[in-house]
Amino acid sequence: MALRGLKVCIDVSSLPPGSVNGTGVYAMELLRRQPADTCVFVGSPDQRATFQSLGIRAIETLAELGECRIFHRPSQIYDPAALDLFLKSPALPVITCLDLISYRTPALFADFEAYRRYRGLLFASVSSAQAVLAISEHGRREILDEFRLPPERVHCTHLGVDSSLFETRDAARNQEVLRKHGIAAPYFFCSGSDFPHKNLSLLLRGYAWLRSLWRASDRPPGLVLTGHPTGAPGGVFHLGAAPGPGVRYLGAVDRNDLAALYQEALALVYPSSYEGFGLPVLEAMAAGLPVVASDVGGVAELVVDGVTGLLVAPQDATLLAETLTRVLVDADLRGRLGGAGRRRVEERFGLERFRAAHVALYDELLAASVAGATAPREPLAAEA
Repeated sequence: MALRGLKVCIDVSSLPPGSVNGTGVYAMELLRRQPADTCVFVGSPDQRATFQSLGIRAIETLAELGECRIFHRPSQIYDPAALDLFLKSPALPVITCLDLISYRTPALFADFEAYRRYRGLLFASVSSAQAVLAISEHGRREILDEFRLPPERVHCTHLGVDSSLFETRDAARNQEVLRKHGIAAPYFFCSGSDFPHKNLSLLLRGYAWLRSLWRASDRPPGLVLTGHPTGAPGGVFHLGAAPGPGVRYLGAVDRNDLAALYQEALALVYPSSYEGFGLPVLEAMAAGLPVVASDVGGVAELVVDGVTGLLVAPQDATLLAETLTRVLVDADLRGRLGGAGRRRVEERFGLERFRAAHVALYDELLAASVAGATAPREPLAAEA
């Protein structure tokens, strides 16, 4: 298949198979919403076969990349080989920096040398990119403050969500999903990894406090956790399927089950101490689920406190328990917050808006390149 004329190549070479984390979802939605003149750069024959089966053109050599005009890396770079490819790309290099949590947290790395190397990789990649994309205004400000890049090179492109995956409720299927996972309503829901900044230990303390104050004759609501275990210090998923009384950890669930888990919950609880954006917040709002979240980072750009959700201080377990109790006992409040959240997603965070922002940026870069406002890209000579 001829590749000449391809406008954009998305680098998926570092995505693990079946990736359902924020980076994977972002990359796949980017691909789904791009024009036909888009391809992927793959890292293995299996990846090539997977994307070709989806009707997406795949390339895996620098020579093939020369037929493209923009090379978009949808996440930070963690290994020297990926940086080498990014620097040598003859296409205009674009990188999305999802957040700076790894940049600021040495404890996430095996040793200080690995952390130092990552900081160097990130600095080199954002400094050499023709455009750096942040997924929130908070993230854009962080990048500008940290790396002192020209403001015109750093752009905010909010993530979007496919509301159709979350808004239609199928009661029979939802109950089937709950039975499959051994869940009984009512329950609070939390979706995401267990990196330290996700603050799940505080969530467990706040939930335990709610249970300790429970005086009703029926059982207290449960707490359901989903996400990939990270093995990072401060994580809780290593505690197993029942990390506390009333708590169920399901592991990483099929994305096809997520809508049911959102729709049948009382509220999404998102207690992060740092957050670049918060895709589960957007998914919950699309499902009409009220959100109780920490007032940090990009989350405050999604949740309008008291309108589409409730924001709390990130380190106050007692306040978190009180806010969850407030949501629990007030069905009208849950309905108002959930309805307003769904409308906000439809108005501000739909996938067409997400797609249009990226296409506009690509077109702007290409126009600037033709006009000579960006430096022409030639592959760097390989080291001897």
